[in-house]
Amino acid sequence: MNTNLPIPAVVVAARVFLGLCFIGDGILNLASSEVRLAYLDLAHASHIWNTLAAMVYITGGLMLAANRFIMPAALSLGGMLITMTLILHTDYTPGTIGEFPAELRGEVNFKETVVHIAIIASLMLIVSLSISESKETNVMTLGRGLLSAGRVLLGLYFITNALWQWFYYDIRVEHIIATGGNPLMLPVVIGVQCFFGGGLVSGFRPGWFLPVLMLVITASTILVHGDLSPTAPYPPNVQIHQWFVKGAILAGLFLILGLGNGSLEEYPQRESV
Repeated sequence: MNTNLPIPAVVVAARVFLGLCFIGDGILNLASSEVRLAYLDLAHASHIWNTLAAMVYITGGLMLAANRFIMPAALSLGGMLITMTLILHTDYTPGTIGEFPAELRGEVNFKETVVHIAIIASLMLIVSLSISESKETNVMTLGRGLLSAGRVLLGLYFITNALWQWFYYDIRVEHIIATGGNPLMLPVVIGVQCFFGGGLVSGFRPGWFLPVLMLVITASTILVHGDLSPTAPYPPNVQIHQWFVKGAILAGLFLILGLGNGSLEEYPQRESV
């Protein structure tokens, strides 16, 4: 079995981009510490978590970008995402939620949880690649499982996001109008995410579905979260945070694309990244 095939450039670029997204979000944690600490206060959690999260994101992101200590970096980043989800996003009772109206606490917490799971899916793909050169059958099986699970979770992210947009349809329409968009496009976007996300989950010819999902997440990030003015639907630090988290999900889609469109048959021939 040949384990020395060159790593596709798109895979290398996606790994670096994923690392940069974590670095950027870690720096944002420190730059907007006043807001972040307020969130921790609402959760009755120690302020040290903001610093710890920022350090893990920055350090782990640097490791991913530099292709060093991939396994501990991915495990640390995934563990911190899970930890911050449990600390900040498990309370769905109506009440204060930072800069958002109290009635949006459930929406904000649910959306952040779903996004964190999608980013963990991108990390699963990175881990699967890091162990792909192993010749042990059980390790190879784990790698294939992580690759498949990462693909499924990323597909489910788009389906879940579409259902979330449908459930909060009126609020989404308000945000689209506030950003100068056409609200008639919302049903189209919901349908596209469900169909193409389902195609990615199915594993049948993922390459047919990936470009559309990449376009959806890129365009929606630019159109909805590109406005940093006082009239934007979200506060500036939230807008910038969305650039990094959506970028991390986009990196996961590029990783699948680089792996022979997600073909598990090609998996054993890939080098570690």
